[in-house]
Amino acid sequence: MRLVKGRKLEDLSTDWALRMACQHGVLIVAEAANNLPPDLLARYPEIPWKSIINMGHRLRHEYFRVDLDILWDVLVNHLPALDRTARRIIADLSQPALPL
Repeated sequence: MRLVKGRKLEDLSTDWALRMACQHGVLIVAEAANNLPPDLLARYPEIPWKSIINMGHRLRHEYFRVDLDILWDVLVNHLPALDRTARRIIADLSQPALPL
């Protein structure tokens, strides 16, 4: 998210290093989501986990077909919401479990 602050969609087309860094950052997020346990994913159904994981597959295997409009949308509209939820998940996991 920091990489695109103050930038425009067109910058992804003209700045190869920016594009590669953004794609790699999103790929890391997708890979992390793919490695979360299924029970944790189920506790946060408001997150489109499957879409996040599929984005990673696209970036990893079909990198020559990345739609920059979609990548930009992910970067500026979806990652901030995911970041807020990820922080909530971390806080939830930090809470001690209630005794049964």
